[in-house]
Amino acid sequence: FNKLQTTKGSKLHLLNSMIFLSTDIQNPQPALYQLRSPKSSNTSVCLLTDFGFYNGSIKNETVTGSEATVLEMMTMESKSYGAVTWGSKSNFTCTDAFRKDMFDFNQFSGSKCNSSHAEQGFETDRDLNLMNLSLIVLRIIFLKTVGFNLLMTLRLWSN
Repeated sequence: FNKLQTTKGSKLHLLNSMIFLSTDIQNPQPALYQLRSPKSSNTSVCLLTDFGFYNGSIKNETVTGSEATVLEMMTMESKSYGAVTWGSKSNFTCTDAFRKDMFDFNQFSGSKCNSSHAEQGFETDRDLNLMNLSLIVLRIIFLKTVGFNLLMTLRLWSN
């Protein structure tokens, strides 16, 4: 606790008592991630990130998906694309979701993700929960004060 850690290539800037975090990504590598639902083996989502070209059709016609989104990388003077596809068949794989003539899937980093692993590692922050509770209490006190003031004002006007 009480430590601020950044990843490689990140920089901290202090401006007017505010801390800003900027990243310096020089050459992002394409990554392909697959997320399967723990409740249903038929649902799967694929995320393809940081690929550098796009000609309008990156998906196979047999899967559902979104159009590619573009992130402009001003430091690289190029663009980085991302795309999401999903399928509801048990044999759905990420390598089948995207056109093989556009991507070499052997060079991609990334992994298969399991949402149950993320839930096991999730921990709540005690301080954040306490701050949220304090904020709720202060809002209730504020509303009671406003209500009391309105009630007293109406009683004085009625007399």
